[in-house]
Amino acid sequence: MARILISEPRGDVREMLAKMLTRLGHEPILARVPMPEHFAGVELFLVETAGALGVTRVQAARHAAPQLPIVGMSGETPPEDLRELGIELDGWLSKPFSAEQLGEVIARVLAQSA
Repeated sequence: MARILISEPRGDVREMLAKMLTRLGHEPILARVPMPEHFAGVELFLVETAGALGVTRVQAARHAAPQLPIVGMSGETPPEDLRELGIELDGWLSKPFSAEQLGEVIARVLAQSA
């Protein structure tokens, strides 16, 4: 079981992700806009990357917790801005995705970071 910080702007999607993670045996930590203290004690950051705000959230995570694995998710492709900033995501999910796909990405990313 991993503590997973979720940053998703839509409340309904945030709640759905929390339920999916709980069913997968993980502990979801919800934060629409994560603050530095949210990164303490979590093992993975699941973040909606669409738009400038998504890029800012990823940058903030890398600054607050440089070793924390980050899994991006969006209905769009991964933001080019991240590559231009030299930031690589540890995993990616294209929306919509299944609980099985979510579980597979999380397991792979956590195994790589161990």
